[in-house]
Amino acid sequence: LIFLLLQTKFIYSFENKIIFKIGNDSFTSIDYEKRKEYILFVGDNFDLNKSEILDDFINVNLFFKHYINSKNKVNLDNEVNSIFKKIINSKNNSNLKIEPNFEKNIIYNLKLDLIRKKIIESYLEAKKNEIFNLDEGINILYTFNVQYININKDDIFSHRKNLEKIKLKNINEIEK
Repeated sequence: LIFLLLQTKFIYSFENKIIFKIGNDSFTSIDYEKRKEYILFVGDNFDLNKSEILDDFINVNLFFKHYINSKNKVNLDNEVNSIFKKIINSKNNSNLKIEPNFEKNIIYNLKLDLIRKKIIESYLEAKKNEIFNLDEGINILYTFNVQYININKDDIFSHRKNLEKIKLKNINEIEK
């Protein structure tokens, strides 16, 4: 019995709960923890709260589901590996040892983020004419005809030079 107790290692476990589903795919608390580890590893994200991480987790998986169902699949492995190497190099620790499972998690989540980025870029590229189309309808929003201006009389004297730069015939026009 003593031998058995000495040979026993502590095992940490927690209940694996389903957090949300997208179609037939379930996402669990273990998946969430892996995403959280990734987010904390790749950047200075220690101030993110659980809700923000969960929103990101849901968001990135919605984009991934869209990518899986789309016809525009591309091989992102080279780009993901390049980004992964840059992150590792940025850690300023040449002796950084990464466990294989942790590395797989980081690479998988990098791929998810890259897919989200590519989908958003593609959508914005397709809609850029609509987004940046500055026709007269939009310009009307920025055309103003000022009929009244309220200024405290004491402020007129303290801001006299600025007011004179405004195309007024006479500063007394404002005092009325």
